Parts: sequence; C-alpha cells; structure tokens
Amino acid sequence: MIEDAEGTRTPVIDASVHIFFPSNKDLRGFLREPFKSRGFPDYEMDWYGAPGGEYAPNAEGPNREYPGSSVELVADELFSKRGVDVAILHPMGRGIMPDRHLGSALHAAHNEMMVSRWLEHDEFG
Repeated sequence: MIEDAEGTRTPVIDASVHIFFPSNKDLRGFLREPFKSRGFPDYEMDWYGAPGGEYAPNAEGPNREYPGSSVELVADELFSKRGVDVAILHPMGRGIMPDRHLGSALHAAHNEMMVSRWLEHDEFG
C-alpha cells in the first residue's frame, strides 16, 4: 500500500502476473480426452520468438521451476518482497494454435488450474 502526504492510501496492483504449469505432465492432468492423450506443444516449443526471451531474467524458482508455476514463490516475490497488494493473473498461452479445438482444451485446462490452485488457495486466494 502506498500512502501519500495527505494520508491517502493506494493499493499496489501488479496487473500482469503470468502463471504456468510446473510441467507438461501436470498440464496433461488438467486436460480432458481426447486431448489428454494427444500431443501438444510444450513450454519449450516456441510458436513465436518472444523479444528478449521467453521469461524475465532470474524469474525461475530455486530449483529451476518455470516462472509463475508456484503459488508460494510468486506470492513471496510479489506480496512480501515487492509490496504488491493485488495480483491480476493471466494463464499461460502459446499464441496462435492451429487446432482451435486443442487450443480451447488447453485454455480450459489453464482456467481450471488457475481456479483450483490460485484463486481457491487457502492463504493467497
């Protein structure tokens, strides 16, 4: 919370917190058939070249976890270290997906993960 000279308090909002699955296996656990059994592009396959790299420098977890894959690590970084009060979550996406049905299934899996792991989290949800 930021407080100005008159005592007005304004919350600090991070409006772009990108969340990820920790692994392809974990993502597959949220997919429904027939997509659960199919192949899909993993986190290491770029459909586009992100300028400056895929992730922010030094954003991985201590065990080289994907950035944004651990609620506890993200919460510690944002709320404890950076003083953020509110985080707006954005599930990971892979850009343009040629198979619209697979794309919809992947987005549904990300939405389910966001709700079950992040929004319903006992401490931070």
